[in-house]
Amino acid sequence: MKFNLQKFRRLPIPSQNEIMKLWSSNEIEVSVICLAYNHEKYLEDAIRGFLIQKTNFSFEIIIHDDASSDGTPNIIEFYENRYPKIIKSIRQKKNQYSKLPNSILSIAFKK
Repeated sequence: MKFNLQKFRRLPIPSQNEIMKLWSSNEIEVSVICLAYNHEKYLEDAIRGFLIQKTNFSFEIIIHDDASSDGTPNIIEFYENRYPKIIKSIRQKKNQYSKLPNSILSIAFKK
């Protein structure tokens, strides 16, 4: 079966309360780490994909923006405001990857 991106984008995203009411515990069991740098075209689809998963365990989404210069920070802010208990962001003012490539994962793992 071929993936239909337009159909995927029309799927309703549950609210934060709808997601969390399925959880058996509020203690975070899974952390999803999403690294972003100028991913304006793709980030919303990624976040949407994380949020539509139905789980009975608690999870958080950690989005590390490495000083994007496009609309990536706006997308992160939009979703973080709507899912403040689920989405946590790390927003760099200066690009960390250019200083030390593996540092971006280390920063996200610390969160």
